[in-house]
Amino acid sequence: MKILQVAKFYPPAHGGIERVVQGLSEGAAALGHDVRVICFHERGGADCVENLASNLEVRRYRPDVRVGNIAASVRYLSDVQRFAREADVVHLHEPYPTGTFAGLRLPGLTARIVTWHADVPREGPVKLALEAMQEQLCARVDRIICGSRGLADASRILTRFRERVSVVPLALPLASFDPARLDSARVSAARERIGGRFALAVGRLVYYKGFDLLIDAAARTGQRVAIIGEGPLEGALRARAEAVGVGDRVIFLKGVSDADLPAWYAASDYFVLPSTGPAEAYGLVQVEAMASGRPVINTALPTGVPEVSLDGVTGLTVPPSDLDALTHAMERLSGDDALRGRLGIAARRRAVESFSLEQVARRHEEIYAEAIRARRGEETRSAA
Repeated sequence: MKILQVAKFYPPAHGGIERVVQGLSEGAAALGHDVRVICFHERGGADCVENLASNLEVRRYRPDVRVGNIAASVRYLSDVQRFAREADVVHLHEPYPTGTFAGLRLPGLTARIVTWHADVPREGPVKLALEAMQEQLCARVDRIICGSRGLADASRILTRFRERVSVVPLALPLASFDPARLDSARVSAARERIGGRFALAVGRLVYYKGFDLLIDAAARTGQRVAIIGEGPLEGALRARAEAVGVGDRVIFLKGVSDADLPAWYAASDYFVLPSTGPAEAYGLVQVEAMASGRPVINTALPTGVPEVSLDGVTGLTVPPSDLDALTHAMERLSGDDALRGRLGIAARRRAVESFSLEQVARRHEEIYAEAIRARRGEETRSAA
């Protein structure tokens, strides 16, 4: 097949959607398909083409305009149309307004797939306008892929298109997180930098991640916490840590490379995803932690988050925004070596069995083939 991935960014840009697009692209290329990715430069640069493999091409575009975190380019939009005509299937990723607009202008013969990562998070007139576009797009696509049943059921838009939704777990390349492959010196260096045992959190420093709650829990438990990530709330979170007396025990780490990240997971006692809002649709960092053999504390959001790490099986699940419950879970994991070990072993097993790139890539291959057959059959009937 010839597959066109329409995305916002692509690694080395950081982010869950970016990792998913990379995994799908590399997975399809490994199965022998021709993959082209269209995306924007994250931090500037001229339009360029990168051949990452003989059958994997990434085209990065310089935005003509940026409004907040939305980039747009005439060249980007016109090339989506141009390359869609050459593709068997176009794979879009929601929410992203530029991609939504491009998806509404695709040629009729091209099969089209949407992966639904999350609903538009913010309320207001802009959300209503974007959702109106998304509804039009969903009405025109052949299949909508959702990473979890919880997200599919909770989405206001997807409930209208249930017959088109397929639940397929999101996947990541997991080999680099295998504890057996890690450099023990890097792991020791990470632990020494924090000053001893610690809990780990990874993510953008934004409102729905719940890092303010994690800081308060750290103050109650006295535990060390390392937070890897950057974002607009960094200053406020650092100030909060100082205000509650844990400025020396909550360590903010910026610029951790993909190569160094596995060592940080391995150095930690356990992982915490304390997200408080449904904008946290999946929490792919849980998969990384689980692949590293680390138990996870997550929250019972009405999304895919609690379907990734399972309460009592691979970690502990607490109600969102519940400081008492989060504190208790942290104390329980920190104080029980046997529990951490049992949950960590199960977490590693679940990550490998349920979120492997090859398994998920083959499921997407099946969905692509079904969509292509359906689209071409429809065109044949129309022509007749």
